[in-house]
Amino acid sequence: MINLEEITIKISPELAQIYRQASTETQAQIQSKITALLESQIMSYHQEKLKKLGKPWTNVAKKPKPTV
Repeated sequence: MINLEEITIKISPELAQIYRQASTETQAQIQSKITALLESQIMSYHQEKLKKLGKPWTNVAKKPKPTV
C-alpha cells in the first residue's frame, strides 16, 4: 500500500461539492490523477531550478583565467 499524506488545496465550491458527492472509487481515481499531476509539476519545477543553479558554475568554468 502506498503511504499517503493529506494536504489542503483551494478549489471552487462547485468542484468541492461534486467531489464530495462522488463515489469512493471515483474519489480515489481523482486523487490518483491529482497526485500524478503534482508529481509531474514538482519534478519539472525542480529540474528547472537545478538547471538555473548549474548555469553560474558553467559560466565560471568558461571564463578565461587571468594571466600573471
